[in-house]
Amino acid sequence: MHVGPVSTSGAVASLATARLNGQRVEGHVLAPHLVVDEAVHDPDGAQTACTTLPPFRDGTHRRALWGALASGAVGMVASGFRPMGQPGNGLPAGLAERMRVVWRHGVQAGLLGAEEFVAVTTQAAARAFNIYPRKGAIMIGADADLVLWDPDAQETCPHGPDTPYGGIALGGRAVHVIRGGVTVWKDNRLYDDGGFGAYLPCPAFSPGLSTRLRHAARLSLR
Repeated sequence: MHVGPVSTSGAVASLATARLNGQRVEGHVLAPHLVVDEAVHDPDGAQTACTTLPPFRDGTHRRALWGALASGAVGMVASGFRPMGQPGNGLPAGLAERMRVVWRHGVQAGLLGAEEFVAVTTQAAARAFNIYPRKGAIMIGADADLVLWDPDAQETCPHGPDTPYGGIALGGRAVHVIRGGVTVWKDNRLYDDGGFGAYLPCPAFSPGLSTRLRHAARLSLR
């Protein structure tokens, strides 16, 4: 089972307890919940453009979310992004900042290692949705999607009407992005004209899930 977005210490505790009891459960947190708190809401109750579901919490929950990522109780970080003008409860901006938030406030802050950063931003999602190792791995047979990362880059995100990260420090930077063996980003220039997306089926069960585990969970063998 996959649960999320997780945004409170109570939810983290429930996930950790379930995993300790042997239940196969995954969870994810939204990147904004790692660094943004309920102060983005107007004190009179009016909501800003940075409102999302679940709502932003007070700052006491952030420590539990980072601890859950470090311990593996929560396995991945999503962006919470939705395209501008599209319906839904996501944020209209912040997609590009997701990895930079995790690097600055996770890796550079000493809460996560570089390998754990890779896991929570890419590999864990591929495993959870049963498309690993085609995605989330650098190996023969996997899609040739690669990011060359500058680990030392730092800057402060400028304030804007649509971003939840205004005034928040960002770390790391993608300097070269390759998709399918073709360069799509380099030297702050986009080389991609779009139109190359493809549907990737996500099977319900991992091919590596043993027959014994399938029977134990009363899952179909088909």
